[in-house]
Amino acid sequence: MDNSSENPPKIHGTTYDLVLSRNRPPEHHLNPTGKLPKMTFPTFDGTDLKIWITCTEDYFEMYSIDPSIWIQCSRMQFLGQAKRWIQSMTDQLKTMKWSEFYQAMHTRFDRDQHEFLLRKMNRIHQISFVQDYVDRFSELVDQLKAYDSSTSALRYITRFLDGLHSEIRSIILVQRPDSLDTAYTLALLQEEAAESSRRCDFKPWNPKAGYPLLPRQDRLPAGVDDKPVLNQKPLDKELTDLKAYRRARGLCGHCREKWNREHKCVPQSGSPCSGRAICSFLT
Repeated sequence: MDNSSENPPKIHGTTYDLVLSRNRPPEHHLNPTGKLPKMTFPTFDGTDLKIWITCTEDYFEMYSIDPSIWIQCSRMQFLGQAKRWIQSMTDQLKTMKWSEFYQAMHTRFDRDQHEFLLRKMNRIHQISFVQDYVDRFSELVDQLKAYDSSTSALRYITRFLDGLHSEIRSIILVQRPDSLDTAYTLALLQEEAAESSRRCDFKPWNPKAGYPLLPRQDRLPAGVDDKPVLNQKPLDKELTDLKAYRRARGLCGHCREKWNREHKCVPQSGSPCSGRAICSFLT
Protein backbone atom coordinates (compact mmCIF):
# COMPACT_ATOMS: atom_id res chain seq x y z
CA MET A 1 0.00 0.00 0.00
CA ASP A 2 1.32 3.35 -0.99
CA ASN A 3 1.44 5.80 1.96
CA SER A 4 2.76 8.65 -0.11
CA SER A 5 -0.71 10.15 -0.40
CA GLU A 6 -1.22 10.05 3.36
CA ASN A 7 2.18 11.54 4.26
CA PRO A 8 3.16 14.01 1.55
CA PRO A 9 6.84 14.90 1.56
CA LYS A 10 7.81 18.24 3.11
CA ILE A 11 9.41 20.46 0.50
CA HIS A 12 11.05 23.50 2.01
CA GLY A 13 10.25 26.74 0.31
CA THR A 14 6.90 25.62 -1.11
CA THR A 15 3.53 27.13 -0.32
CA TYR A 16 2.72 24.14 1.83
CA ASP A 17 5.84 24.68 3.95
CA LEU A 18 5.08 28.40 4.28
CA VAL A 19 1.60 27.67 5.59
CA LEU A 20 2.94 25.22 8.13
CA SER A 21 5.52 27.72 9.39
CA ARG A 22 2.85 30.40 9.88
CA ASN A 23 0.56 28.05 11.82
CA ARG A 24 3.40 26.71 13.99
CA PRO A 25 3.28 28.06 17.57
CA PRO A 26 6.14 30.44 18.46
CA GLU A 27 9.24 28.92 19.98
CA HIS A 28 10.57 30.37 23.23
CA HIS A 29 14.36 30.49 23.43
CA LEU A 30 15.82 30.24 26.87
CA ASN A 31 19.10 31.75 25.66
CA PRO A 32 18.62 34.80 23.42
CA THR A 33 22.36 35.03 22.60
CA GLY A 34 21.82 33.07 19.42
CA LYS A 35 20.93 36.37 17.78
CA LEU A 36 24.14 38.07 18.95
CA PRO A 37 27.25 38.17 16.78
CA LYS A 38 30.30 36.31 17.97
CA MET A 39 32.20 38.49 20.43
CA THR A 40 35.84 38.27 21.43
CA PHE A 41 36.56 37.45 25.04
CA PRO A 42 38.24 40.46 26.79
CA THR A 43 41.96 40.10 27.43
CA PHE A 44 43.79 41.24 30.56
CA ASP A 45 47.39 42.53 30.68
CA GLY A 46 47.51 43.70 34.30
CA THR A 47 45.94 47.17 33.84
CA ASP A 48 42.38 48.49 34.31
CA LEU A 49 41.20 45.56 36.39
CA LYS A 50 37.78 47.09 37.13
CA ILE A 51 36.99 47.48 33.45
CA TRP A 52 38.15 43.95 32.67
CA ILE A 53 36.04 42.39 35.45
CA THR A 54 32.93 44.21 34.25
CA CYS A 55 33.40 43.18 30.62
CA THR A 56 34.20 39.58 31.58
CA GLU A 57 31.12 39.12 33.76
CA ASP A 58 28.94 40.66 31.02
CA TYR A 59 30.37 38.16 28.55
CA PHE A 60 29.67 35.21 30.84
CA GLU A 61 26.08 36.31 31.42
CA MET A 62 25.32 36.93 27.74
CA TYR A 63 26.52 33.51 26.72
CA SER A 64 25.19 31.73 29.83
CA ILE A 65 28.58 30.36 30.86
CA ASP A 66 28.46 28.21 33.99
CA PRO A 67 30.27 29.96 36.89
CA SER A 68 32.26 26.81 37.60
CA ILE A 69 34.43 27.42 34.52
CA TRP A 70 34.73 31.21 34.68
CA ILE A 71 38.28 31.04 36.03
CA GLN A 72 39.41 28.54 33.39
CA CYS A 73 37.97 30.66 30.59
CA SER A 74 39.53 33.83 31.98
CA ARG A 75 43.06 32.56 32.52
CA MET A 76 43.41 31.70 28.82
CA GLN A 77 43.06 35.41 27.97
CA PHE A 78 45.82 36.75 30.22
CA LEU A 79 48.79 38.56 28.64
CA GLY A 80 52.19 39.86 29.75
CA GLN A 81 52.71 40.23 33.48
CA ALA A 82 49.19 38.92 34.15
CA LYS A 83 49.99 35.71 32.29
CA ARG A 84 53.12 35.16 34.37
CA TRP A 85 51.16 35.76 37.57
CA ILE A 86 48.34 33.38 36.64
CA GLN A 87 50.93 30.70 35.85
CA SER A 88 52.31 31.01 39.37
CA MET A 89 48.78 30.60 40.80
CA THR A 90 48.01 27.28 39.06
CA ASP A 91 47.73 25.20 42.23
CA GLN A 92 45.60 27.72 44.14
CA LEU A 93 43.17 28.19 41.24
CA LYS A 94 41.95 24.60 41.48
CA THR A 95 40.00 25.32 44.67
CA MET A 96 39.19 29.01 44.14
CA LYS A 97 35.77 30.49 43.56
CA TRP A 98 35.25 33.51 41.29
CA SER A 99 34.94 35.94 44.23
CA GLU A 100 38.21 34.65 45.70
CA PHE A 101 39.86 34.87 42.28
CA TYR A 102 38.78 38.49 41.90
CA GLN A 103 40.11 39.34 45.37
CA ALA A 104 43.49 37.77 44.53
CA MET A 105 43.67 39.81 41.31
CA HIS A 106 42.75 42.97 43.20
CA THR A 107 45.55 42.38 45.71
CA ARG A 108 48.08 41.80 42.92
CA PHE A 109 47.12 44.39 40.30
CA ASP A 110 44.77 46.92 41.85
CA ARG A 111 45.67 47.30 45.52
CA ASP A 112 46.79 50.97 45.47
CA GLN A 113 45.13 52.10 42.26
CA HIS A 114 42.25 53.92 43.95
CA GLU A 115 44.56 55.91 46.22
CA PHE A 116 46.78 56.75 43.25
CA LEU A 117 43.82 58.11 41.30
CA LEU A 118 42.72 60.23 44.26
CA ARG A 119 46.17 61.78 44.57
CA LYS A 120 46.20 62.41 40.84
CA MET A 121 42.83 64.17 41.09
CA ASN A 122 44.22 66.51 43.77
CA ARG A 123 47.12 67.55 41.51
CA ILE A 124 45.49 67.83 38.10
CA HIS A 125 45.33 71.31 36.54
CA GLN A 126 45.31 73.03 33.16
CA ILE A 127 48.76 73.15 31.55
CA SER A 128 47.86 73.99 27.93
CA PHE A 129 44.55 74.27 26.09
CA VAL A 130 41.21 73.68 27.81
CA GLN A 131 40.43 70.70 25.55
CA ASP A 132 43.53 68.88 26.76
CA TYR A 133 42.56 69.55 30.39
CA VAL A 134 38.98 68.36 29.78
CA ASP A 135 40.20 65.10 28.20
CA ARG A 136 42.55 64.31 31.08
CA PHE A 137 40.03 65.28 33.75
CA SER A 138 37.11 63.31 32.27
CA GLU A 139 39.26 60.19 31.91
CA LEU A 140 40.30 60.47 35.55
CA VAL A 141 36.68 60.91 36.69
CA ASP A 142 35.60 57.80 34.78
CA GLN A 143 38.32 55.76 36.47
CA LEU A 144 37.39 57.02 39.93
CA LYS A 145 33.69 56.29 39.42
CA ALA A 146 34.59 52.65 38.81
CA TYR A 147 35.80 52.51 42.44
CA ASP A 148 33.30 54.88 44.06
CA SER A 149 30.16 55.87 42.18
CA SER A 150 28.68 57.67 45.19
CA THR A 151 30.96 60.72 44.94
CA SER A 152 28.83 63.82 44.35
CA ALA A 153 29.05 65.68 41.05
CA LEU A 154 29.64 68.95 42.95
CA ARG A 155 33.00 67.68 44.19
CA TYR A 156 34.18 66.94 40.66
CA ILE A 157 32.85 70.28 39.37
CA THR A 158 34.67 72.21 42.10
CA ARG A 159 37.92 70.35 41.46
CA PHE A 160 37.66 70.98 37.71
CA LEU A 161 37.15 74.72 38.19
CA ASP A 162 40.07 74.94 40.64
CA GLY A 163 42.39 73.49 38.00
CA LEU A 164 41.53 76.05 35.30
CA HIS A 165 43.66 79.09 34.48
CA SER A 166 42.68 82.07 36.62
CA GLU A 167 41.33 84.20 33.75
CA ILE A 168 38.97 81.39 32.71
CA ARG A 169 38.09 80.21 36.23
CA SER A 170 36.89 83.66 37.33
CA ILE A 171 34.36 83.77 34.50
CA ILE A 172 33.07 80.21 34.93
CA LEU A 173 32.60 80.59 38.70
CA VAL A 174 29.99 83.30 38.09
CA GLN A 175 28.05 80.95 35.79
CA ARG A 176 27.74 78.31 38.58
CA PRO A 177 27.60 75.20 36.34
CA ASP A 178 25.43 72.39 37.73
CA SER A 179 27.13 69.52 35.86
CA LEU A 180 30.55 68.56 34.61
CA ASP A 181 29.45 68.64 30.99
CA THR A 182 28.20 72.22 31.44
CA ALA A 183 31.49 73.21 33.09
CA TYR A 184 33.45 71.65 30.21
CA THR A 185 31.40 73.55 27.62
CA LEU A 186 31.62 76.91 29.40
CA ALA A 187 35.39 76.60 29.80
CA LEU A 188 35.85 75.81 26.10
CA LEU A 189 33.64 78.74 25.07
CA GLN A 190 35.44 81.15 27.39
CA GLU A 191 38.82 80.12 25.99
CA GLU A 192 37.55 80.67 22.45
CA ALA A 193 36.13 84.10 23.35
CA ALA A 194 39.37 85.18 25.04
CA GLU A 195 41.44 84.04 22.06
CA SER A 196 39.21 85.99 19.65
CA SER A 197 39.56 89.10 21.81
CA ARG A 198 43.37 88.82 21.83
CA ARG A 199 43.47 88.51 18.05
CA CYS A 200 41.41 91.69 17.68
CA ASP A 201 43.52 93.68 20.16
CA PHE A 202 46.86 92.76 18.57
CA LYS A 203 45.81 92.72 14.92
CA PRO A 204 48.62 94.16 12.75
CA TRP A 205 47.97 97.25 10.64
CA ASN A 206 46.72 96.51 7.14
CA PRO A 207 47.05 99.30 4.50
CA LYS A 208 44.01 97.96 2.67
CA ALA A 209 41.83 98.25 5.76
CA GLY A 210 41.88 102.05 5.64
CA TYR A 211 43.45 102.68 9.04
CA PRO A 212 45.26 106.07 9.13
CA LEU A 213 49.04 106.00 9.25
CA LEU A 214 50.53 108.29 11.87
CA PRO A 215 53.04 110.76 10.35
CA ARG A 216 56.71 110.28 11.16
CA GLN A 217 58.61 113.26 12.46
CA ASP A 218 61.75 112.40 10.51
CA ARG A 219 59.98 111.98 7.15
CA LEU A 220 59.42 114.79 4.61
CA PRO A 221 56.02 115.18 2.93
CA ALA A 222 55.22 112.85 0.05
CA GLY A 223 56.76 113.92 -3.26
CA VAL A 224 59.59 115.88 -1.68
CA ASP A 225 62.02 113.07 -0.82
CA ASP A 226 63.47 113.00 -4.32
CA LYS A 227 63.90 116.80 -4.71
CA PRO A 228 66.71 119.02 -3.32
CA VAL A 229 65.41 121.18 -0.51
CA LEU A 230 67.25 124.18 1.02
CA ASN A 231 67.76 124.29 4.71
CA GLN A 232 64.93 126.49 5.93
CA LYS A 233 65.31 125.97 9.66
CA PRO A 234 64.65 129.17 11.69
CA LEU A 235 67.56 130.93 13.44
CA ASP A 236 67.97 130.65 17.12
CA LYS A 237 66.02 133.34 18.90
CA GLU A 238 69.05 134.67 20.79
CA LEU A 239 71.15 134.91 17.59
CA THR A 240 68.32 136.74 15.89
CA ASP A 241 68.07 139.27 18.72
CA LEU A 242 71.86 139.80 18.73
CA LYS A 243 71.87 140.36 14.96
CA ALA A 244 69.13 142.96 15.19
CA TYR A 245 70.83 144.74 18.10
CA ARG A 246 74.28 145.06 16.42
CA ARG A 247 72.85 145.90 13.00
CA ALA A 248 70.86 148.75 14.53
CA ARG A 249 74.13 150.20 15.86
CA GLY A 250 76.27 149.52 12.74
CA LEU A 251 78.55 147.06 14.52
CA CYS A 252 80.18 143.83 13.36
CA GLY A 253 78.31 140.84 14.56
CA HIS A 254 81.55 139.01 15.42
CA CYS A 255 84.05 141.50 16.79
CA ARG A 256 81.62 144.32 17.65
CA GLU A 257 83.77 146.85 15.74
CA LYS A 258 82.34 149.43 13.36
CA TRP A 259 81.29 147.55 10.23
CA ASN A 260 81.65 148.51 6.54
CA ARG A 261 82.11 146.51 3.33
CA GLU A 262 85.91 146.59 3.66
CA HIS A 263 85.81 145.56 7.31
CA LYS A 264 88.01 142.68 8.52
CA CYS A 265 87.74 141.34 11.99
CA VAL A 266 90.80 141.72 14.21
CA PRO A 267 92.18 138.25 15.20
CA GLN A 268 91.95 137.52 18.92
CA SER A 269 94.62 135.70 20.96
CA GLY A 270 96.79 135.25 17.84
CA SER A 271 94.28 132.94 16.15
CA PRO A 272 93.06 133.50 12.58
CA CYS A 273 89.50 134.76 12.44
CA SER A 274 86.73 133.65 10.15
CA GLY A 275 84.61 136.57 11.15
CA ARG A 276 84.05 137.68 7.54
CA ALA A 277 81.80 134.69 6.98
CA ILE A 278 79.88 135.47 10.16
CA CYS A 279 79.65 139.11 9.23
CA SER A 280 78.33 138.21 5.81
CA PHE A 281 75.89 135.79 7.41
CA LEU A 282 74.61 138.41 9.79
CA THR A 283 74.08 140.88 6.98
